[in-house]
Amino acid sequence: MFFIPDHTLALTVKCLDPTLSQLEADGFKSLRHLKRLTIDGCNLKVIPPRAFSGLDKLESLTIWTRQAGVLTLDKNAFFGLGKLTRLDLSGNYIRYIPPDALCSSPRLETLNLSHNEIGSLSDIGADAKKSCLGNLTSIDLSHNELSVITSRQMSGRKKEIMIIKKITLGDVA
Repeated sequence: MFFIPDHTLALTVKCLDPTLSQLEADGFKSLRHLKRLTIDGCNLKVIPPRAFSGLDKLESLTIWTRQAGVLTLDKNAFFGLGKLTRLDLSGNYIRYIPPDALCSSPRLETLNLSHNEIGSLSDIGADAKKSCLGNLTSIDLSHNELSVITSRQMSGRKKEIMIIKKITLGDVA
């Protein structure tokens, strides 16, 4: 066990031996001043509900599982991250993000979902009836399994697409 001062602003959890295989709900809540968190190389399979609860000042979150297998996100995984502006979930073999999973982060501007296994925009809730990503300006979907972007997924989204300044898709079949 180790001690992390509660006034810590940035933290990188690097699993050299990937024994960390789960996150506990409210597990980071004592780090109430944290603004940047990186979890790197841990053998995570699921991001559970309220995994980052209490980190209400968190602005940047990066999770890299480094080939630990498919990472599943609970719909309340990002609960309480109201100030989050940058989320990097690249390289985690993510196949699906529940439609409301990112609604707890209305200030999100940059979303990196590259190098995952996303097959369509439906898999990330892009065709959900309500959108909670009104501040999103950049999304990276490169190196996924996207093959089709339908007009249905884009209908009613003219305003949102115009606000997004950068969409990276890579090769779309």
